[in-house]
Amino acid sequence: VTLARMADGIVQDGKLKLAGFGTFNVLSKGERLGRNPRTGEDVMITPRRTISFSLSQKLRSKINEKAEK
Repeated sequence: VTLARMADGIVQDGKLKLAGFGTFNVLSKGERLGRNPRTGEDVMITPRRTISFSLSQKLRSKINEKAEK
């Protein structure tokens, strides 16, 4: 239930910020030229929306602090 509500919030607002954890953002990617790795053939990639995630500075610091120990 919680994940469904989070997903609804991201879709509706385009952004979801979790204090002390990070931020999810919806990105719109336009149509672009790609390449089929198997055949080397150029193909058009359709426009789409995707999600990015950015760690909060607080969480990033905690992770780096543990890595240094």
